Amino acid sequence: MAGVSMVGVSIVWIDHNRFTPVTFDTDPSSVAHASPSSDPVGERSPVATADNPPTPIVPSGSTAATPSPKGDPVGLVIPSLGVNAPVEPILTGAGQVLQPPDDPSKVGWWLASSPPGADIGPTVLVGHVDSAAAGPGALYRLTDLEPGAQVIVRTAVDSEVAFAVADRTTYNKSDGLPPELFDLNGPAQLILITCGGEFDPDTASYEQNIVLRAEPVS
Repeated sequence: MAGVSMVGVSIVWIDHNRFTPVTFDTDPSSVAHASPSSDPVGERSPVATADNPPTPIVPSGSTAATPSPKGDPVGLVIPSLGVNAPVEPILTGAGQVLQPPDDPSKVGWWLASSPPGADIGPTVLVGHVDSAAAGPGALYRLTDLEPGAQVIVRTAVDSEVAFAVADRTTYNKSDGLPPELFDLNGPAQLILITCGGEFDPDTASYEQNIVLRAEPVS
């Protein structure tokens, strides 16, 4: 089980099964999946399971997302990485648990966060970095993105909302994440989260989280 604590909000945990990680016998970019890949921490093995979660990020008592005329997110495009991944909404269940899509080629949009194009609040997208069954995920190369890189979120009304990478930070899961990243009354921005760092075979979990923050492009 992996989880983080955040100052000022509830602690949230995500359950996940433990499987034996696998090692790629070939270049990960040759593995069939929705988007190209390279290891986010410079290592090609081991690879976690599909149930290895990114950071749980859901504060209790969250209000509804800020409405946006551009519609809900349905796709994530990162041109420089060749990523074109479907986005599906994800809800919180019992105990305020946020579970990203099991398929690592898909990305989950936290329904309590703002949709892209809203005036305030973050659009929070999370996804598995990889899986033993499916290989690298859509966010596998998140650490390859540099400030200024373009990230596009496609919406349900055939609109595209463009963002430019502002910064990327690595956090130890044991230290938690800054709550201001998830402030629903904060500035409009895109938050992408996946796992990174060393893989712990005892817990079937990566030890760190990669958080990329991008700002809207006018």
